[in-house]
Amino acid sequence: MPLNNNNNQEKAIFSGNLNKKQPIIALKDVLTSNKSLSTINQLFEEKTNIVSFFSSKQEIKNFINFLVYKSINKISQEKAPGNREFGDIQTPLPLVRKVYQYLLKEDFKPELLIEPTFGIGNFIFPALDFFPSIKIIYGVELQQKNKWTLGLRSWLENWEKKQVQHSAKPKIYLHKDNIFTHEFLIEEFESPSSVLIIGNPPWVTAAELTSLGSKNIPKKSNFKALRGLNALTGKSNFDISESVLQLLLQQFSHKKGKIALLLKNTVIRNLLKHLPNTDYTISQLKALEINASREFGIACDASLFVGDLGVTTNDLVCEIRSLDKPKRIIKKVGWFKNNFVADVNQYQQCVSLEGKSKLIWRQGVKHDCAKVMELQLLENGLLKNRLHEKIDLERGLLYPLLKGADIGPFEICESQKRIILTQKRLNEETAKIKSLYPKTWEYLQTKRAFFAKRKSKIYN
Repeated sequence: MPLNNNNNQEKAIFSGNLNKKQPIIALKDVLTSNKSLSTINQLFEEKTNIVSFFSSKQEIKNFINFLVYKSINKISQEKAPGNREFGDIQTPLPLVRKVYQYLLKEDFKPELLIEPTFGIGNFIFPALDFFPSIKIIYGVELQQKNKWTLGLRSWLENWEKKQVQHSAKPKIYLHKDNIFTHEFLIEEFESPSSVLIIGNPPWVTAAELTSLGSKNIPKKSNFKALRGLNALTGKSNFDISESVLQLLLQQFSHKKGKIALLLKNTVIRNLLKHLPNTDYTISQLKALEINASREFGIACDASLFVGDLGVTTNDLVCEIRSLDKPKRIIKKVGWFKNNFVADVNQYQQCVSLEGKSKLIWRQGVKHDCAKVMELQLLENGLLKNRLHEKIDLERGLLYPLLKGADIGPFEICESQKRIILTQKRLNEETAKIKSLYPKTWEYLQTKRAFFAKRKSKIYN
């Protein structure tokens, strides 16, 4: 997706102002000199504090081409190819500062900052304004153009300052790498007294990446301990940010510090729900709600997730607050007496009324072929699929269907939606459909191409 309109940093870099041209010319002079790779990196570090920014002379050549291309095209808000694949939405600086302002009130002095998906650096640049205690900044980013943009921004900002604004000069280590395969080298540094893990991991699901044919998918580990078909079907679909969160907690939950990530509320809820099955040492959990539509133009519920690392607790609840009014606790979500509940306080007030139902509600059908299998019942008795084709089928394999939006009312009397179910149990023979329901058989045969496109492992 395109960079957020609130971000003017890239646009300012190539606005054509005379005072912008001098540092770029100076940078090109450094890059095109006959100096060694280590010398060029040292000169770049003196201005930016970024250690070993260039990995090779070839990368330097590519970076020079990047400078020329950016200067000509001024593509600060372009829709770069593959952005959807990487969930590439840069965090607006006003929101970044609001996050830091909240953390600053927590009486917290981190020495190591880790940004797992740093993008163009919006969480890295303001960090020292709020936490001058930071000695090391460690970032990982998959896209080369983002790393180069961050490096260029750092060069220009430090050039304008003429001198380092902060008394401390933290070392910045930027790694162009896949966060899911990256090996953190934190142990090579002096053990920091406190760590801050901060950022905005990609808001894209594994299913979306699969549909795009992406290779940017984490290795599946079934950390939720799902069984059988659930491990292969929709319950195992997840946001990439959820995998990033799990990876970071596995690596760093034993360290002293804080984690602060912008996440969808569904990701936070999934973590809370499965927290008892983990050995993470994390406590004081908070979810501070943000307006995702205003900040990112995305219609979903999202929050700043904050937790203390290195401290364990038996109180597996998360305080829901608003980032705009962080002092007020809206409610608490989490575990109470072996039950995962949406509002702990309200549940405590009526827990005595809870019984055990004799009926077990089961939901969900995996078919990956909604255009063919989901039908609308028409007044004349015919059916219409989502390809807008009118068809006549036997009723034997048709079942009422309720979608998420249908179950809001207190009482549901009927549904005009139907779904074709060819099996009542796994491995049930389907050849009998040809003789028992010939119209349905013929209809499904004409849609073989749709079924062949399904990618889920359960169809293999």
